[in-house]
Order: sequence, then C-alpha cells, then structure tokens
Amino acid sequence: MPKCRFQAHKPRCSAGNVGAKLTDLAVITTASRGETTAWPKDLGANHGIDHTKPLAAQVDALGIGAPAFVYSTTHTDQHLADIAKLIARKAGSH
Repeated sequence: MPKCRFQAHKPRCSAGNVGAKLTDLAVITTASRGETTAWPKDLGANHGIDHTKPLAAQVDALGIGAPAFVYSTTHTDQHLADIAKLIARKAGSH
C-alpha cells in the first residue's frame, strides 16, 4: 500500500524503493498563461514553462540539466523536435 505524506501542498507518495525514487523527480509542466502555469506548481510541480515557446531553451534556462524522460500528453507532434533535443542531451552526458 503506497504511503503518502503532504507537505506544503506537495504530495509525496511511495510504494517501496521505486516509489521512493520517483518522488525525487523534478516535474516540469507546460502552459501558455501565468494562471495555468501556477496551478500545477500549486499541486507540486517544480517548474512551469510556456509551450508556445521553444521548450529546449526554456528547460536549459532552468539550470537543472537535461531530463531523462519526457511524458508528453498533448500536441506532441508540435514539440517532438525539442523533446528529441532534450533527451539527446541527456543521452550524450553519459
């Protein structure tokens, strides 16, 4: 059974070692308006970027390095080139 604890509006849930590692992930969400960027951050996302601008440059500006994974749920065809750049940077860092 997963164990959850809530601190400062940031739920942290884990179910064994895998779940514990997942809580260490940085979550970057995309939106185009300030209020829609703020909402996921209020729910625990670490960063919000504007999906109407180049994604790779914005992720670079965060200073957290390249993501190992990207979970794209909408308009992936519009962002695929940037997603590929981001993942390739991570792959090249090993």
